[in-house]
Amino acid sequence: MQHSVVLNKNIHHHVIEVEVYARPKSDEFVEFSDMDKLLCQVLDQYQNKYLNECEEFNGNTTMEGIGELFYRKLDEAFRASGRKIVRLSISETPLRTYSIVAEEM
Repeated sequence: MQHSVVLNKNIHHHVIEVEVYARPKSDEFVEFSDMDKLLCQVLDQYQNKYLNECEEFNGNTTMEGIGELFYRKLDEAFRASGRKIVRLSISETPLRTYSIVAEEM
């Protein structure tokens, strides 16, 4: 993923790490591959993209803006599959992380 911010028009590349904690609708066992497929369905469209050109960001490609959009899209997909996101964390470095906590774990 690539982006630039208003103060600096230089396009730069990031490897963004997304962590999702979710709850199933019951005490059912959830296959990792099922969760991975769900994440890929939502996030693969942003691979190798210049995020500033994606209309849904409305020009807000800060970590916070990216995190909010990813949370909304993932929450919708997870709810449709009978799961609920408890927490989403997005980071570009170990010291630069944005988290949304929907429910205490």
